[in-house]
Order: sequence, then C-alpha cells, then structure tokens
Amino acid sequence: MQREARTMQKPSSELVHKLIEDHVRDAIVLTDADGLTIWTNPAFTRISGYTHAEIAGRRPGDVLQGPETSPQSKAEFRRALTSRVPAQIDVVNYSKTGESYIVEVFLSPIFDENGRLTNFIAMQRDVTDDRTRAELIVDLRAYQRALEKQAIVSVTDSRGRIIFANQKFCEISGYSESELIGQTHGIVNSCHHDRSFFEELWRTIGNGEIWHGEICNRKKSGDLYWVDSTIVPVLDSTGKARRYISIRFDVTERKMMEADLVRQAETDALTGLANRARFSRDLRQALAEAADGEVRRSGCLLIIDIDHFKDLNDSRGHEAGDQLLKEMARRLVEFVGPQGNVARLGGDEFAAIIPTPSTEDHRALVRQLHHSACDAVSLDGAIYLPSVSIGVAEYARDARTAEGLMINADTALYEAKRNGRKAFEFYNPDVRLRRDYRFRLRAIVEDALRRDDAFDIALQPICATQTRRHVGFEVLARLTHDEQQIPPDQFIPIAEEYGLINDVDEPLLRRRFPRIAASSMTASSPAHLRSTFPQSNFATLTSSSRYLICFSGTGWAIRR
Repeated sequence: MQREARTMQKPSSELVHKLIEDHVRDAIVLTDADGLTIWTNPAFTRISGYTHAEIAGRRPGDVLQGPETSPQSKAEFRRALTSRVPAQIDVVNYSKTGESYIVEVFLSPIFDENGRLTNFIAMQRDVTDDRTRAELIVDLRAYQRALEKQAIVSVTDSRGRIIFANQKFCEISGYSESELIGQTHGIVNSCHHDRSFFEELWRTIGNGEIWHGEICNRKKSGDLYWVDSTIVPVLDSTGKARRYISIRFDVTERKMMEADLVRQAETDALTGLANRARFSRDLRQALAEAADGEVRRSGCLLIIDIDHFKDLNDSRGHEAGDQLLKEMARRLVEFVGPQGNVARLGGDEFAAIIPTPSTEDHRALVRQLHHSACDAVSLDGAIYLPSVSIGVAEYARDARTAEGLMINADTALYEAKRNGRKAFEFYNPDVRLRRDYRFRLRAIVEDALRRDDAFDIALQPICATQTRRHVGFEVLARLTHDEQQIPPDQFIPIAEEYGLINDVDEPLLRRRFPRIAASSMTASSPAHLRSTFPQSNFATLTSSSRYLICFSGTGWAIRR
C-alpha cells in the first residue's frame, strides 16, 4: 500500500521546474495573453543565444524573426494567436550572433478553469539539420530526374556488361533496353577510335580512377553520334571495381560545328579543295600509310602550275582567271579519283597526291594528267588553251618526309619551267644540286657586296691588230670566297639575274680607278666620258666583262 501511495503522489512544482530546466532539450517560451514573453527555459538561451532578460516583455517574433522568415510563417502565427488555437509551424529564426536556423514551433493557448485565455506556450525544436537533409534529398531526386531527362546513363558490371540503360540511352542509340542489357558498349562502337584509345580508358577505370573524354558511337541505324563521357568506377571494400557508372551527354552538334570550322580553315574558298596546311597533313599521312606494313606502297607528288596565269588575269580579268582555277581543280579531282588528294597551294599553284601500286606507271600517268590539264577550256564563251607545268617527286624514292618531297617536286617544277614551260619533269638529284648551288652562289655574291675586299679585277691587255701596239686593257671582274676564286661565268650571270650587277660595278671602280669612278658615276653617256678623257680610245664591251679600259699617252678611261 505504501508503494501504491508513493506512485500516486504528484511531483512537486520544484521537481517539475528542475526537470524542465535541466533535461528538456527544446526551447520553451511562455507568454501572457497578449503574446509578451514572461518565461523561457535554459534550452531557449542555448539555441537562440538570448538570455531571458533580453527577451522578457517582448514578443518572441520581434526578437527572433528576420529577412529569411517567410511571410506565410508570420501570417500563420498571427492567425493562431488571434484564433486561440494550437498550431505547428516551421519558421526561420535568427540567433543573437545573426546566424539563421530553422525551428519547428508547437504553439498552444492556455485557459483557466473559467475558459479565459491566460497564456501561450511555444515549444521550439531546432530542425535545421533535418530540414537541410530533407531538402538535399529533394534536390537529389530532382537532380536524378533532370539527369534521366538530359544524360545518357548506363551501368555495367566489372566485366563491362550493361546491367542498366536509361531511356535516353535507348533513344539516342536506337536500341531497346532488352537489346542493350547483357551487351558491352561494343554494340555502339563506331570503329572511329583506335585500340590504344580504349586500352587507356580501361587502364584508367581499372585503377579505380574516373575517366573523362569524348567518344564517337554508332547508332543502330548506322549514323554516328558523339558523347562527352564520364565513367566512374564503384569500388568495394577492397578497392576493386564492382560496377562502372557511365554518364554521357550528346555533343554531336558541337562536334559537327567544330568539324565545319576546321573544314573552313583548311579549305580553299574558291575551288573547295584542301589548302596548303591541310594538304601538308594529308601528305604526311600518305607517306606514313605507304611505309606501313610489310609491302611498301608507292606514289607520287605533283606540283602543278598554270603558265602565264598573270597574263590571263591582266588581259581577260580576274573572273576569267577564277573560272580557269575552278575548272583546273575539277579536272585534277576527276583525274586523281577518290584514292588521291588534290589541293590548291595558293595563286595558280596546285598539288596532288597519287598513290600507285608501282613506280613503273608514273610517267604514263603524269603524261595523261598533263594532257588533260592542257585541254581547251571555255572562259565566258571564248576558247582558251591553258599551259601547265608539272613537277613530280616519287615516294619513297625521292624523299621520305613530306617537307623533302615538297622541295623535290618544286625543284622538278622549276626545271620544267626552265625548259620552256608546258611540260612535266620528274625530280632529278643533279637539278637539285644545281639549284642549291645557284642559291648558295647568290648568297656569296650578296655577302661579297657587304664587304670591301671580296671583289677584285684582272686586266687583260688589248693590242691593235694593225700596229700591234698595246692600246688598253679589258677589265675582268674576280670574286674570292673562302680563299677560293669563283669563276666569272658563274657569279656574273647570277648577279645579272637577280639585279645585283650594278652593285658589283661600284666596288671595282672605287678600289682600282677612283678618278674614273668619280667621273663615270655622274656620266650619262659615253660622250661624257670622251669629253672627260678626250685623248682616250674606247672599244666595245665583251660579254664576259663589264668594263674596258683604254689609254693614250695622257690618261685612262672606262666605258660601261
């Protein structure tokens, strides 16, 4: 009976107060009937940072609510207070330090025995973490729905067999889910990428790392499409990959735009042919393919130049010239066929790569092409007979690099033009040596002009045939380079060809005949020299010399 009496005994108000203060973890706010705070528990101070003295006599909302507190929450509070009914409301409060937090408020009115409203009690539970977690779950689900809608998602087992494929994967590939499940991604392999591409992919994800890249796949219909792919390995507790999650985005349109931009950058606008940059790449690829495998394939590089093209532009206008360029491009493409390459290098110069099974047919092939290129063409209704010069270099006999092959074909073209144009020439190493020597000789002449001691003269005596008297000297120019004499019949034609011969004259005059040089530099005709040196004799210049010195008993003279 004593035990029953003890269980029926009510706890004292002091005990209840102590339990609320020490053990209740939710904030409790007690207000009067007008909503002014009259009591708070210690948990309120712990959660909000405000002491009881700082909130006493004030409305809790005036202290705790702020800019992020929704108008709907405030309206619900007002409605509950006015209606004197219980309410459960989520509200954003602010702590004393200014940090926002979410509380779940249980608001209840308190009435006395006569039914008169005496107080409101509000229990506030901090639910910031719970609500944030719930929002994250909602966001994650929204993200998953968005991902399902936009991304191509698939999951494979550790062997690469597809165990899940979303609807987007089915739509873009053209395969149903049942056709994809159990297959590898080889079902959409386009063969665009080489073996090393996929070896690197599997090496990366096999090591537990994320792989990212762009893959070209093939639809069930045969059409190609590009995807930006991220493959994430799912690892078990031992670090071994159990599954692979693939997330892909269709980038076909972007890849097509990029390819179009590249095509425009590498294509001649007038003829639609490849330009020099793209042709160089195609030539390197052709040489690599020719050298690949046990049986080396052959081919030839042609550089085609339209003779007298400037004359056509000058006489009949650039429109006629453009018509000829487009017609020449058409003929070359038609002749070379799909196995070869044709490009416009610039101006009136074209290039073509023709792969052939052997070198025996090259000369007959080039002869046919040359004949086709020189056929009559109608330009604005008038017949025009084009003249074409072609230089040919064979690979891999003449060169093994694209640069070397281009140089050798250009050398052959130079020889074809030197031999009268409207012809074709195959590369000859001897011609290359002669051309290289000419370039080197020009450099020697230009270098000698910058020095004061490279040029010198030799005097060839001249005698009168009737009297056998010595009447003058023929002046012969001499050039020394690296202590060796350069023959005049070699450097003088080079100096004349490149417009340097007048620059050669003056050093000789300055060094050997300063008085005559000063006079001849201002002379406008042989008559001027005769008036300067009236008793001198003059003779005709020879082809091997630019000067002839004549003398009499009173002086010297020079004639150019």
